[in-house]
Amino acid sequence: MSTADLPCDTVVFVAAGVPPPGVVAAGGIARHTRALAEGLAARGLAVHIVSDRRPDGPRHAASNGVGYVFVDGVDVPRRPLGLRLPYSLYWPAFAMRAAAEVDRLVGRSRAIIDVTNFQAPGLALRRTSDRRVVVRVVTPSAFCGVGETARLSAGQALSLLLEGAVVVGADLVVYDSDFARARFGPRYGGGGRAVVTHLALPFRDGGPGTHEEPLDALHVGKLSLRKGTDVLFRAFARIVDELPVARLHLVGDESELSGPLHAAWDALPASARTRIVRHSIVDDDKLTQLRRRCALCVVPSRLESFGLPAVEAMADGVCVVAANAGALGEVVGLGDDAGGVLFTAGDDGELAARWLSLLSDPQRRRQFGERGRVRAEAHFSFSRFLERTLEDYRCAWAAR
Repeated sequence: MSTADLPCDTVVFVAAGVPPPGVVAAGGIARHTRALAEGLAARGLAVHIVSDRRPDGPRHAASNGVGYVFVDGVDVPRRPLGLRLPYSLYWPAFAMRAAAEVDRLVGRSRAIIDVTNFQAPGLALRRTSDRRVVVRVVTPSAFCGVGETARLSAGQALSLLLEGAVVVGADLVVYDSDFARARFGPRYGGGGRAVVTHLALPFRDGGPGTHEEPLDALHVGKLSLRKGTDVLFRAFARIVDELPVARLHLVGDESELSGPLHAAWDALPASARTRIVRHSIVDDDKLTQLRRRCALCVVPSRLESFGLPAVEAMADGVCVVAANAGALGEVVGLGDDAGGVLFTAGDDGELAARWLSLLSDPQRRRQFGERGRVRAEAHFSFSRFLERTLEDYRCAWAAR
């Protein structure tokens, strides 16, 4: 579908965490938002991103046809009186100021407002006859405590209520997987106004992985219990017992380990700790180069609403070892076209067994890599995602 089919010519993304042009985006959602904005701008739409401002960062910027506006966001102290407030309460100022910027950018023009749910900025967005609000439900607050507690905390429950209020006011709700819609649709609602559109990032050219380091594995993402970092550490200790020269690369989080993760790190034998390489946040080209050199990409999350690291690995022809949790099975595949193998979430012994089996079988790894490339192109290509997004916008406009 071309942009000529849209009854509007402006799209404004409202999403915290998107850095200024030239600064590497750390999170998958920030990278995805930037790529989608640039893709829509290349189609001739006027596109803006409203995000939160970093200390001493710019208030305005532009790159690749996309205008950026950065507003001050976190006015609430992180730990007033030593108390830890729910994450969603950190963004009330951002919500109000983002809404004001949307009003200024859009004016009386007809526009799509594309809102990411988990900062709840849509609460302050006014619905009018000349704009439509699309809410993307990604990483709901219910995910925040996974691996830490069996029940939702009061803060997570409040976050769900706030996010649910955003969804109620949306013209269209977009989930990033069938799993997310089935799991959170009943909580958020949306009814017939809800669709599933898989996320995607532009694939880099360059053919399949070179696997120059046949005993190296890669993990991309935040270090946390929800991401299964403790499971990853325990499994890698088992790997090094069998293959002392194996290595594990960690990319995407420069924070210090704390709490249970610090204990998991301390429990690693020195032989394993010395074989773990922590990389600072790298740009997409460097990440692609590193990924293609590795034999495997490991995604041990206890819960994921999608799984961009798995998609990117498959696109590069790199075999994936992922937990069968959340949408990861939906992404990696369960049949003959699977781009890797799955293991029971939280089971470091099973992860280590599958990991070792693949390290010792280059031909099987190549087969998974080839299937993964085909699967990624068929289901998760960026051009397909752009077309689906334009169709989503058309549906949002027709909703009322």
